[in-house]
Parts: sequence; C-alpha cells; structure tokens
Amino acid sequence: MHNKSVATILNTLSDAFMIMDTTGRVTYFNDIAAQITGYTNLEARGLKCKDIMRTVDCDTACPFNNKNITPKTNYKRKLEIIRKDGTKISIECTCNILIDSDGHIFGAVETFKDISRIKSLENSLKYSEFKYRLLFESTKDMV
Repeated sequence: MHNKSVATILNTLSDAFMIMDTTGRVTYFNDIAAQITGYTNLEARGLKCKDIMRTVDCDTACPFNNKNITPKTNYKRKLEIIRKDGTKISIECTCNILIDSDGHIFGAVETFKDISRIKSLENSLKYSEFKYRLLFESTKDMV
C-alpha cells in the first residue's frame, strides 16, 4: 500500500489520529485532529504533542515519560486540552507506543475524540440530581 493510500485511509477515520516520533514530535496529523485542536496538518507537523494539546497532563501522564507504560499498553485517558484559539475542550485519548521488530521504541500513535458534549451532559445530569436531592431532603412530607 502506498503512503498516499494510507494517508487517505487515515483521513477518513472518525477519530483524530496522529503519529509522533520518539521525541514527541508530530510526524502525521489527520483532518479530524486538525478540526479538534485548531492546528492545520502543516502547522502540527514537527511540533511536540505537548505544544499542540497544551494540557497539564503532558508533563506527568505522557507515555514517553511514564515508565509504567509498556509497548503493549493501550494507554487511555480523558484530558482537557487548550485549542489553538485558547478554548478548552475535553477529549478522550488513547496512545500506543510503537516498537520495531528488534523491540526498540520508534514513536507513538495517538487517537482522540472530542467528548465535550458528553461532559456537558454529565455535568447537567449531576446538577439536576443535586437540585432534586436538595428538594427531596428539604421536604418533610416526602414518602
């Protein structure tokens, strides 16, 4: 399969997809990743993942810095990132370390999706539940 074909396939994914080298620099960034982060494919290439995601978790939870993550680990987490325009959004992110046939790490693949709508609905539900609980607990005649 040719690189052009692979790029076309990766751009048809419904999730954001990026590939990084061992230094955390982006070598591939699909169209959904561009939509979510606000960085174009060209802007993202060569940037470090942490400079695109801009989350506090980059320094502590990055798979390249976390010794508990093995090449076989499917590392999944929820993060709040800061888009290029400064807005914050919630994403669900899965990272896999890439290893060659000799067992050496040569990069990572990260997929992510915007879960802001889900987070908003969860917060609305929690607030509604809180209000209902207050109403229930403040009424003495409830059965």
